[in-house]
Amino acid sequence: MYFELQEIDRAFYDYLRVELVSSNLLPDISILSKADYLLQLKAMIESPNSKVIEIFGVGDVKARGQVNVNKIVVDRIDMNPADIGAWGTIRYEKNEAETAYNKYKRPAGTYNVTYQIGFVTDNTEDDRFLNNLIMSVFDAMSCKNGIKEDFSKTDNYFDYLQTDFKDNSDGNYFERIFRYRVQNVFIIADKLTSDNIGILKQIDIETINEQDNE
Repeated sequence: MYFELQEIDRAFYDYLRVELVSSNLLPDISILSKADYLLQLKAMIESPNSKVIEIFGVGDVKARGQVNVNKIVVDRIDMNPADIGAWGTIRYEKNEAETAYNKYKRPAGTYNVTYQIGFVTDNTEDDRFLNNLIMSVFDAMSCKNGIKEDFSKTDNYFDYLQTDFKDNSDGNYFERIFRYRVQNVFIIADKLTSDNIGILKQIDIETINEQDNE
């Protein structure tokens, strides 16, 4: 399956984000403007009756250091050629006007992409909650749809499995790290090589039963 890399990046962020929103631990950025999201987040942080667990996706580097505890961080840490190849494979697709076919060449092969999900907290209750949250959302292996920029899901899905777990706790903070490998995905788009392959309109075939002519 083909995915834009950001669709897989965003999936590992957004499936967790949705669970945090449903647990009232984070405002819902998918339905709020950025300004309203920040206002609601500030109000939750300042309220003595609220708890906040922030999540930072791939590429959201600068903001991570602003939160010391009760945060989840998602990183893409590795990308290697996978087992499935498509060297020389061609596919055809009707153009939007349906007046001709586009001819596409597949990329040479697929990739395995490794993601790391880590969290930091300073108390046992949240440590257990965050462990259970990550394990329940992703399980030991499963499949997920990619997530588009508008937070809708892609039609296709990717397979993944957990490959590692690390405990970097130091006595002051709990820090746990889960790693997942997405397997055999195309992340390079098919290359358009021709956009004027004609459409065959009609074939007339005359058949003759030779037995009738004997």
